[in-house]
Amino acid sequence: MIHFSIYSLAVSCLLSTILIIVFWISLNWKKAFHIIDIRVLNVLFIVILIRLIFPFNIGVFQINTKSEFFFKTSNVLEFTFWNIFQIVWLLGACLSLTFYFIKIRNNQKILNYIFSDPNKMILKDFQFPVLVSEYVSNPMVLGMKKIILLPDINYSDQERSMIIAHEIQHIKNKDVYIKCLISLICAVYWWFIPLYFFKRCSEIFLELRVDEKLITEENSLSKYLYLESLITVAKKNTQSIIDINYFSNSLLTELETRVYYLLSSNKHKYSVYLIGIIFVFSLAPSIFEFLPDQSNIYQQKKTIEQVEFNGLDSTDKVLQISNGGWLHGEADISSGFLFNFQTEHFNSSTDPSSISVKELESQD
Repeated sequence: MIHFSIYSLAVSCLLSTILIIVFWISLNWKKAFHIIDIRVLNVLFIVILIRLIFPFNIGVFQINTKSEFFFKTSNVLEFTFWNIFQIVWLLGACLSLTFYFIKIRNNQKILNYIFSDPNKMILKDFQFPVLVSEYVSNPMVLGMKKIILLPDINYSDQERSMIIAHEIQHIKNKDVYIKCLISLICAVYWWFIPLYFFKRCSEIFLELRVDEKLITEENSLSKYLYLESLITVAKKNTQSIIDINYFSNSLLTELETRVYYLLSSNKHKYSVYLIGIIFVFSLAPSIFEFLPDQSNIYQQKKTIEQVEFNGLDSTDKVLQISNGGWLHGEADISSGFLFNFQTEHFNSSTDPSSISVKELESQD
């Protein structure tokens, strides 16, 4: 049974945090490149996204437990604190998404200004249109329009060919859509701090994936020509003044990571085992469903009833409410979440479903 609960969300966040740490170490620790290749990074990247997009329990195996935590989280709609958290989560997500779409609109204004530049140049002898403008700070792909933007910098023919090949590969890899997906996930999980580290790591990973794709399709000599162009282009790009937030300020750190990976990366024989471990580690906790032990529930119910009925006469009326408890007297009880939120009025004296304490005790 697939369901969403506090337990499933906690497991997804915990496992995602651990995987994000591994992902970060893999991209920042030089020795990791000797045991981790692009296939492992691909799996880590995909698994983290899946865990965040689908924070559910599958419930293939059911385990009885006496833990109050699992008992209370079996149905999230009956947990008041969880309802409050969901409301705050939803409001924060709406606010984050609003800022995200405002940022997209502002970037579009900048791009419109670039398109209106009378001094821009359009290169048409490539697979996709290439636009050169002095208002572009770094090479980039223009969203879903599949237009490549280049800064007005005096690149050599080798450098320009490398840049355009690199950006074309970004288009083929659908990296624009992937970045949009990650931004949307960050907006939804605005409270999940490790996700911001993952977003930064994913930018480096997407660059590594393009680099690796380009050099594996060429011979070893082209690899070093590519590396040479990568370094010289980075030096020229840092001289640009205008920044439209495409690259972060840590360009040199990113460049060092990319260069070192290209120099030391190989397909490792242990990668298959690492991929298997990642899958088992990330998916195994979600196939278990924790159920409250029946004997424990019965004992708790008897204890609660003994406390609640203490001091009542045998003729006093009690009414069973939706959460399984008993009510004597009159009360307003709320349940549900957001649009399903409702408040019901209960009165054990007038409700036809009420029974006396004596009748209830005789049933037991």
